[in-house]
This record gives sequence, structure tokens and C-alpha cells, in this order.
Amino acid sequence: MTITAEPSSTNVDEATTGQSAPATTTSQQDADPAPATQEAAATPTITARIGNVKVEDLSMHPGNTRDDLDESVRADKELLRTVKTVGVRFALKVKEYPDGKLEVVAGHRRLRAAQITGRPHVPCIIVPAGPLANDFLDMIFENVYRKNFTTTEHALALFRANEAGATPTAISKITGLKPDVVKRGIEAGSLSTQTRKTFAAYEWDFAQLAALKPLDDDPDAIARIAEKVANGGNFEHALNTELVKREQLRKHQALLHKLAANGVQVIDLAGPGMVAVDRLADKHSRQLTPDTHATCPGHRALRPHPNDDAVRYVCADPKANGHRPYMSKAAAPASGTTTADSTPAADANPAKAAADAAEQARIRDARIAWKAATKTRMQFLRSYLTRKTLPREAAEYMVRQMVMCSNPLSRWLGSSRPKVLADLLGMPVGTELSGIAQRLTAASEKRLMVIQFAVIAAANERAIDLDNDIWRWGQPYGEVARAAAAAWVGFLGTIGYTLSPIERAFAEHREYTGDDASAATGDDTPEHTGERPATDPAATPDTASASEPEPVSQPVATETKPETVVAQAAGMQPDATDAVAPVSVLPTARDRTTRNSARRTGRPADGKQAPETAA
Repeated sequence: MTITAEPSSTNVDEATTGQSAPATTTSQQDADPAPATQEAAATPTITARIGNVKVEDLSMHPGNTRDDLDESVRADKELLRTVKTVGVRFALKVKEYPDGKLEVVAGHRRLRAAQITGRPHVPCIIVPAGPLANDFLDMIFENVYRKNFTTTEHALALFRANEAGATPTAISKITGLKPDVVKRGIEAGSLSTQTRKTFAAYEWDFAQLAALKPLDDDPDAIARIAEKVANGGNFEHALNTELVKREQLRKHQALLHKLAANGVQVIDLAGPGMVAVDRLADKHSRQLTPDTHATCPGHRALRPHPNDDAVRYVCADPKANGHRPYMSKAAAPASGTTTADSTPAADANPAKAAADAAEQARIRDARIAWKAATKTRMQFLRSYLTRKTLPREAAEYMVRQMVMCSNPLSRWLGSSRPKVLADLLGMPVGTELSGIAQRLTAASEKRLMVIQFAVIAAANERAIDLDNDIWRWGQPYGEVARAAAAAWVGFLGTIGYTLSPIERAFAEHREYTGDDASAATGDDTPEHTGERPATDPAATPDTASASEPEPVSQPVATETKPETVVAQAAGMQPDATDAVAPVSVLPTARDRTTRNSARRTGRPADGKQAPETAA
């Protein structure tokens, strides 16, 4: 038998404090000549030795209660990896008989792991042999009366280890965790105490906790996420909703800073006599623009809503500044219209005004919800498209799309985008056609099916992106594209994707009314009946006279193309130059021409389709 007290890589005291452990330590009662009670006076003095003991000198306890010791240890790959790499880090409790025999009381799994991996020594706390009953009580204390780390506590330990000087690589080697898991764990551990406490009760992984980092400085956003999850909501949807709101706020603040830097006065409401700049013309009857009107003394900007990224400009006094109403060639002034220096009368119906304001608020909230849902949907597709094989339901869906030549697919095939597909397959920009050909040649038969499905996914998401309000049923255009998009979103719900309330409402052909109980569960909600919802100014044709100020409409924001995002799902670099221009949600003259041509020729046409902008 060999017991050493020399410092080593597996010495417990040295591992935690950096100091060598003494060969012998003694734990004694206080030297009080008058014990507080007879029971305290009767407590025996326990002498313990700490040292590294040869594995061959230790024997298993004959009454060890673990029946599957060898099997459980061999199945615990992380334990074996850690012991093999750095040895046993926590001391075994061993009792010593008068004849010098050492028998393990607590730590049988650690000892067996050391035997399997060939470690020569293990750290031990050695105590004199006592009553046999105490051994079994120690086994209970060792394995039952203890609390494992929660995910947040585990993450905090990784973070503090890293702060104390342990590199992620070293932590990965010691703990057996994969490097990317350690990285996310350290990031999750860096969350504020308040955020960690908020989510301590949730069984989330490091990746989910780390995703909260951008919102760590916003307790209100963290509280809203926690509330949604507590009420049965999806974490990813709740998180992305808050991230979209923050991005909208960032854009809003940047816009206000830009206006201030350009010397533009921002006002909250248009006063009497103010007219929208695009309703005005110069002395040569040329329509004014924000740029051509910028030097006018009456140049003002209406403060945009935080969810808007467009600005409406007005002139404070058109008449005094020499402006006149702009008359487009396509429209003549309507009778009874106001002049350029007047404003429309206030709405005489307060109830209608309140209802309109509530409808606009609903639309703004729904647009945020749809953006967040799209963000979550893309994250799901990124993960889904990394698979090597395609499940039958996805393969069947793909074949149906090809056989029926669905609306999104037909539009995709009419505008081939090898660059997007190259991105989707993780190939560098500039190798589109040749690179795709090589990739297809090298791909296995099963992987080829996944690549085909990636094309279907990109086609559907690109078709959805062409209309930012595609989620709104009852619009006077795009019925075919809207139905196809709803079918695609509904299909994703069958292959593991969790639909958000707005996506569920869209897939069920009903109007989204908010994240209420019926929207969240889909219980007994009537399907879409075809009635057109309250009109949104952004989708209302321009019928006002040339001299009337226009109400501020909801802008159609420019977004990164979904096919590019889907491409990023497969680990590809997006092409920053391949941007999609904003798409009008109104029917255009080209649409009407296409519709009329279809009627003359008798061929089917999606005449009410929202116009598609070439990218």
C-alpha cells in the first residue's frame, strides 16, 4: 500500500487552491473544558488523512449498492474522458482497517473509471474504519442528498473558470464538453444575475441562454420573454419578437439622429396649412421630393412611429414658400378638394377614429410578429437543411411541388438564381454554376434529395418575402401566392417547426388578432371567410386630390432576401450586393395588362399577384 501527500495534477486541494495538501489533517472539537451538552462532549474526534493512493491498493466495498457499476461507468463517456485526461479530481472516501486494508466507502464510480483508463493514483480522504451502518449512510449522503447544477449554475461555473484564467480549450479538455458548447456556456454564464434568476427554473441549454445576451440590459424584454414562455409560448418566437423590436428601435433612433444631423426639424403632428411634400410642385409644376425641398424654410419631417423606417416630409407653409399643388397626369383634381394651404377636416366620428387607430396598432404589432416568425422559421430551416437524408414527408411535399409546379416554384424557375443555391450549399461566391455541378456530382443520392428540398424552401421563402403583408387575408391581390405561402408554413408545422400565433392564423386562413389564447392554440377559430379587413393606408390606392396632405402610411421595409437567409442556414456567406428592392403592395398597370392579356388568350394567370421586383 502506498499513500503519498506529494502535490500532483489530481490532488484535490492543489486543484482548487493552488497549494499542496498536507499529509495529515485532524478535525477536533473546540478545546472548551465545559461542553455545552453531554451529546457534544460525547462526539468522538475524527482523524483523517488526505493523499494520493495507488489504485491497486484500494478495494471496493462488499456492500456497494450500485449493481450496475461497471456497465454504468463504461457507458459514461464523459466521465471516462475526463478521468483519462486529467485524472480523478474529487477525493474518494476510504476507510482504513487496523491491518492497513483500504476499502472505498464513497467514490466507486471514480475508482472504476480510474481502473478502466489506467490512472495509477486517485486522491483519497482516509478515515479509520467505523460501524458498518455508517458506511451505508455515507453512500446515501454521497448520492442522494445532493443537488446537481442547474443549467444557469453550470454556465456560471464555466464563465468564472474562464475569468479565472482557464481557456475554453482547456475547459473543453477537462470537462469533456465540445468547444462550441463551452463557448456558449461561457457566454450564458456572463448573463446578469437578474437574467439568470429569471430563467433559473427553466430546463434550457446553453445555446438558449446565450441567445438572451443581446437583451441582457433590458429587464423588461427579459420579463416579457419569461412571461410568454411561462404561459406556454415558444422560446425562440418570444426571443425573436424582442430582438425584432430592438432592431426596429435601433433603426428608429438612427433615423432620428440622421434627421437631426441633416438639420431637419422633426414635428409630432402636421399643423394647419401643412401639406405633404410629394403633394406639392415647384413653380415649373415639377413634383417636389424630400431632396429638392430640403432647402425650403418650411421643410419639416413628421416623427415616424418607432416601428416605421420611413419618413414623411411636409411643408409648413406651401403658399408662402411659392409651392403649388402637384397634378399628376394620371389624375385630375377631384371636385370639392382643398387648396395647398389647407388641411383636411378632422374626423367627425371619434369612435371611427379610435377604431382606425386600434387597427393601425394591430397591423404594426402583426408586422413585428411576422418578422419575428420569419426569423424563427429561417433558424429552423438552417438546422433542418444540414441533414444528410430527407424524411419521407418532406420528400413527398417536394415531389408534389414539382409535379404541380406550385406558384413559388414556377416563379423561382422563371428567374434562375444559381448564386442563391451556391450560397445555400456553402460555396464561395463566384463559383455558382461550376461549383454547383461539382457539388451535385459529389453528393450522395440521399443528400441530393436534401439539396432539392433546399431549392423548394428558398423558392417558398422568397415568394413570401416579396410581400411584407402576405399574412393579411382578405387583400385585393395575391390570392394564389398567399394560399401557397399558407400551405408552406402549415407544412413546416408538420415536420417539427413550432408555428407562432401569427403563422398558425395564416396557415389556417384566418386574420391574426394578436397573441391571444385562441391564436395560440387555434381552438374553435372560424376560418377565413373572405371579408376584407379594415383598410390599411399602406394598401389603399391613392385617390386623394393633388392638394390634400397624405396620411402617413406604413412603409414596406427593405429586408434581406429569405433565400439568402435560407442559404445562410446551410453555413453560406450572403452576397451583400444582392439586395431586394422594396416591393409595392398595390396592383400596378403591368398587373392589369397581364390580367387582360390572360382573359383575351384564355390562359390561366395569377392576375392579382403582387408585382415581383427583379433582384
